[in-house]
Amino acid sequence: NIDLSNLNVATMRKKRIKAWINVKNPTQEEINLLRDKFDLHPTTVEDLMSPSTRIKYEEFDNNTLIVYKGIDEIKGIHMKFYTLFIIDGEGYVVTVYHKNNDTIDSLAVNIKRIEALLKKNEDSVAHYIIDKEVDKYVDVREELSEDLKVIEEQFIKNPDKNVFKQLFLKEKIIIE
Repeated sequence: NIDLSNLNVATMRKKRIKAWINVKNPTQEEINLLRDKFDLHPTTVEDLMSPSTRIKYEEFDNNTLIVYKGIDEIKGIHMKFYTLFIIDGEGYVVTVYHKNNDTIDSLAVNIKRIEALLKKNEDSVAHYIIDKEVDKYVDVREELSEDLKVIEEQFIKNPDKNVFKQLFLKEKIIIE
């Protein structure tokens, strides 16, 4: 854990230190420190305070902002998403999120993995996190597809209106 107020980005660059800065449930003060330390674009600062920010990829002069939506939970036909912000700059990656994130939480305690990723380059941390997050979508889709097969078999055996409704709802979730 790094105290953002003591972070010196100029020294990091001069010494070629690569870092991953992770901020969970950011306060306004922490967002302001990130803004000042990493010279964040005003729209990035605005986005970081809003978990409902849309998915985006924006390149700025000194960093890139990636806003990713992950699947939080599926209830019936409704999906809830969480937002993950990744700011990738020269020598650093900053992740910001407002809810628990098992990908980041498990990486944060794996010091050897972090060191190995940063040894390659800071982009490796961003790639690792995005790769794990995308894998979750694949897992959910496979699980839903298996559920869909079971419902399809039920419908073939018994073309009931309720089974048809379940079939339609599962397909809707997969498409979403």
